[in-house]
Amino acid sequence: MTIEELSGQLIDAEKSGDLGALCDVRMQICREHPDSDEAIESRYKLGLNALFNQRHLEAATEHFQAAAKSRKCYWSAAARTSLGICLYHRGKRQKALFELRKIAHRDPPDEHSVAALSFIETIFANDGDSKEASRTRAQRIAQLEELVAGNRENTPTARLGHYLFNLCVALRDAGQQEKADNALSEAKAIGPKILGEELYRTIAGTD
Repeated sequence: MTIEELSGQLIDAEKSGDLGALCDVRMQICREHPDSDEAIESRYKLGLNALFNQRHLEAATEHFQAAAKSRKCYWSAAARTSLGICLYHRGKRQKALFELRKIAHRDPPDEHSVAALSFIETIFANDGDSKEASRTRAQRIAQLEELVAGNRENTPTARLGHYLFNLCVALRDAGQQEKADNALSEAKAIGPKILGEELYRTIAGTD
């Protein structure tokens, strides 16, 4: 079956809310078109299903690991971040850090690198290593500031609001309250029409 036909089946399953059919089609995509971007996305989403719906950490790890092998697709970076989290929760701390660091220092930074740094920071904080946690937070702040600056060049978007909100949280964690308040005020000024009601409520509720 062609990837177009299978993609159509995915859309139908999503519309009907048939989780079993979604998983079956995604597995078929992985079998029949293993090198496609659609297969990488399918592996990633199968991993999410295994993790959150089936509570099967080992199966989720396997799916994320398969998706992370490719470096050409948006979903492979998301999968590697999720792989690092799964490894950490399976007690494989060093392997988790190894995978997360592959994403954390992407140039230019993106949402995946920021997320990876956030999880690395959490691991060090959980270990009681405040020095490394602070150092990693500083790297995350620097990446978020770069992303905010890049997104300011265009008409304000929900993406800019998302980065500003995350920058506010990181700055507050770092004790930089004035800069955090400035980031939050800029995010709020974008307004609910652009941000969307959910993101705007989250930002507004952070005051």
